[in-house]
Amino acid sequence: MLTVFFGTRKLPEFIKGVAEGVKEFKRAAGEKE
Repeated sequence: MLTVFFGTRKLPEFIKGVAEGVKEFKRAAGEKE
């Protein structure tokens, strides 16, 4: 699991990074339409 690889301390940072990436992706996709 990702939790084992990143460790419990890194997990919140990883989730935040993914959330930011998704937000940027959605904004870019919205501009294309």
